[in-house]
Amino acid sequence: MHPRHFLPGFTHPRSALLFSSYWDRLAEQLDDLQSDGLDVIVDAGRLDAHGLPRPLLERARTIAVVTRSNLPALAALRLALPELVNASELASASPALVVAGGGRPYSASEIAKQLEIALLADLPWDPPTAEVFSSGALPPRRLTSRPLWKALQALALELGGQRTSFGSQASARGQGAS
Repeated sequence: MHPRHFLPGFTHPRSALLFSSYWDRLAEQLDDLQSDGLDVIVDAGRLDAHGLPRPLLERARTIAVVTRSNLPALAALRLALPELVNASELASASPALVVAGGGRPYSASEIAKQLEIALLADLPWDPPTAEVFSSGALPPRRLTSRPLWKALQALALELGGQRTSFGSQASARGQGAS
C-alpha cells in the first residue's frame, strides 16, 4: 500500500483569499512531492466568483470539474465555468467534466456537449457509497463491488496511468494512483 498524506482544506470558502500569498510556495512543495513519486490531488471545493488559486491551476496535469446532472448544479457550473476556463489557459491542462449521476435528468454526454467541455467520467448514482466518502457513513455491504466504488477506482487508474509531474508533462513514473 502506498503512503497517503492529507492536508485539510479551509472550513470557510473565503478563507482561501487570506492565503493568496502562499499559493506559489504550496504549488512548489506539491511539485516536490510529485518529483518524489507521490500523486497529489487537490480538492478545491466549490467554484465561486474568486475562482481557484492560479499557481495550483498553472501546474495542474488534470483539472476535473465535478457536478451533478440536475438543473441547479448545472446552472451554477455554467456561471463559474468561463472563469475556470480563462484561468486554466495558463495551465497545461484544460478542465474536464466528471458527472455524478448522469441521466438524473441530463446525460453526462449531453452536459459535456452543452458546456463544450471534455467528459472525463460519468459516475453512477450510488448514494450509500457516496455517503461513505462525503460524510464518513458506515460502508454498505460489499463496498468494493458497488457501482460508484468501481467507477472511482477506474477513474483513479485512468488518472494514474497519465501520471506525470504536477508541474510538468515530461516524466511518466508510476502505474496506479494513490
